[in-house]
Amino acid sequence: SSDRAIVRNNSFSSSGDNGIKVASSDDVIVDNNTLSSNTDYGFYMSSSDDVTVKSNTISDNNAGVYVSGSDDILLFNNSVNDHDSYGAYLTDSKRLKIKQNEIKNSVGDALYLSSNCDLAFIDNNTIKNNGNSDSGRAVRFFEVDESTLYNNTIDSNDYSGVVITQSSKNKIIKNTIKSNGKYGIQILNDSTKSANNTIKDNVVNDNTNIGILNHGIFTTILNNTIKYNENDGIKVASAGARTTIDGNNLIDNEGNAVSILANNVIIKSNIIDGDSSKVAVVVLDSNSVIIENNTVEGGLQGIKIQNSLYFE
Repeated sequence: SSDRAIVRNNSFSSSGDNGIKVASSDDVIVDNNTLSSNTDYGFYMSSSDDVTVKSNTISDNNAGVYVSGSDDILLFNNSVNDHDSYGAYLTDSKRLKIKQNEIKNSVGDALYLSSNCDLAFIDNNTIKNNGNSDSGRAVRFFEVDESTLYNNTIDSNDYSGVVITQSSKNKIIKNTIKSNGKYGIQILNDSTKSANNTIKDNVVNDNTNIGILNHGIFTTILNNTIKYNENDGIKVASAGARTTIDGNNLIDNEGNAVSILANNVIIKSNIIDGDSSKVAVVVLDSNSVIIENNTVEGGLQGIKIQNSLYFE
């Protein structure tokens, strides 16, 4: 190992592999380097803990950043732009801090956390103009628990803004998620369900499809502003039982403001201005749904309930 190394103020370009590789080395600082036009990743790290990667310009590589099996890593104030694959791909690494980075123009997923990247805190990043029309999420979690996505700007990506799959107890708080080419936020299941995720205090607007699409159980959707999306504002699919939709402001989403296809959903204290919406709240094939203390104005219909039982 080579612990406590400092790599600063260098330029690495056009290598046949990675620009910088850190392996089995702890307490390394990688600061203010330019990593460009390398054949694989601009920055590659494995089996190294307590590493700081800050103020680097990483561009025009096949992919930007790779981190594997490395805990307590700080990625701070890096510019990660123009990659043919991932912007940043992190796997099996706990307690990541990803702060104030700019990730733009990646064809693949811009920021992808997978396989036990638990307890991450991701804040104040700008993630823009990534993906293509049918792939490449701006932020993607797969098998990630207890992580927080806070106060990021996720804007004008060609595919979906935030996609969480087979991941639980995560928090999506106070982000601006707008003008993405498919969904604003999507929670999905795989071999196990996503459960107990919280979506709170976000602005989700002008996305090409649904603002928030939830398949996870026990999801809380709280105090968000969801407006001007080109399909439903919020949709809870049949797998999304026991979702709570509370205190949201839904404005002029072009599909239904809220669509429910799951059992045991609570819809309360929302303000729905549906002048552009088909139906303010539609409930289909869903039992034991509670709808209370909402304010609904506009839409072709206020509330539509069909093939559903045991309402309050």
